[in-house]
Amino acid sequence: MLAKGLSVEDPAIYEHMRVQDVGIFAIAAKLYKVYILVRRTNKASVKYIGKEGFVAKRIDCKAKTADRNPVISDAKLKIKDLQPDVAGLVVDPRAVGPGAFSHTNKYDKAVSIWDNDFKRHLDTGTGAYLSDTTPYAVQMDPAKPRYGAVMMYRIGQRHENTQLFIHGDYDLFSIVPVDDPASNIFVERTTSSGVNDVRGKQLMDVQNWINGRIGVSMILHGEQDHFSDTFDDTVDVFFPDGTTVKTRAGGALRLFFQQELQGRTLHRTGTPVAPAGGLWRRG
Repeated sequence: MLAKGLSVEDPAIYEHMRVQDVGIFAIAAKLYKVYILVRRTNKASVKYIGKEGFVAKRIDCKAKTADRNPVISDAKLKIKDLQPDVAGLVVDPRAVGPGAFSHTNKYDKAVSIWDNDFKRHLDTGTGAYLSDTTPYAVQMDPAKPRYGAVMMYRIGQRHENTQLFIHGDYDLFSIVPVDDPASNIFVERTTSSGVNDVRGKQLMDVQNWINGRIGVSMILHGEQDHFSDTFDDTVDVFFPDGTTVKTRAGGALRLFFQQELQGRTLHRTGTPVAPAGGLWRRG
């Protein structure tokens, strides 16, 4: 069943977002008079949204979600033909292997991000509580169904009853005000886990309104266009009219920024910025 009253260009959006959530994003775009651009979530993650024992990815969790359930055999670990239920969940790529990803390049990227970014957030102790800077662990018991999946714990307390497995979030590419689409204005902050986050002026209103209507937090950090200058994404665009939803990727997404958004540019972290009032910066 599709959301009523919407003009959706690509129905595949409903594989990457719950039907009711598509409607919520559309209403938010009209309410706040903005374009909301959302990167497509791993379709295997969608079934976990709002489910007990699962939570969406935070900004300090750059590790990748599995596309499918792999088949694992490891003589050293005495594992034979194990098929853990991890599709749509954040995983340790070395534990689950290339079979968990749709193609080799995705596996290689997952390993690179794991080694160069995410491992520093993994807890290596055995105490009752995990720290804010190392809040993650990996399920490495092959006797349990989610072998290789990354976990958090409620209030950081290490216990089987507090485990939270992590699925894909609704990752915003951009929130663009209809009355000034060309401006890329943002502020930077450091989270409690020591990760830099960047947000535009409209983020908190849109984020809080959408998360409240969804019922769980699915938008957990700032928009990508404030810290990355790549258009290598498939993005669903919710228009300020509250009914139009278009899909753009790669060159078509770049053209959308040039034409529809009046030449709005993306900002890469580390490039020069100009003051835009108070703590706000213009990229």
